[in-house]
Amino acid sequence: MGTNRPGLFIPTVTLAIAGLLALAGCSNEVPSDATAADATAPATAPLDLPNAVPIIVDVGIDSATDRVEHVPLGSTVKLTVLDPARAEEYLVDGYALGKDVRVAKGIPEIFQFVADKPGSFAVRSQTEQTVLLTLQVG
Repeated sequence: MGTNRPGLFIPTVTLAIAGLLALAGCSNEVPSDATAADATAPATAPLDLPNAVPIIVDVGIDSATDRVEHVPLGSTVKLTVLDPARAEEYLVDGYALGKDVRVAKGIPEIFQFVADKPGSFAVRSQTEQTVLLTLQVG
């Protein structure tokens, strides 16, 4: 027990640090200081956020210029857009979401972001400027 074994301590500490780093990298939590500017495109593998506000819009089915979805300021939004008719780029005005991301025909795309700006924001198509719904944050 009194024997000093130099090589044993360093690998043990290295493994412990590597394990902590691996755990930190696997977190499903969105940092509280995350902003909408951090989310410039939809997540390819959406996080399972139990407190996220789910909004689903099927283009041409339940999309409408008078559809309004209310979300609390600071909440995480999980917006799913499905266009059964064509591939299109959809944007959320006021947030850096959707630019250069085409929603494939018939395949849902998920946009996750923190609604950190109060006000009304249109979710619209890039090509025709068709409003799918208005996001009311506040």
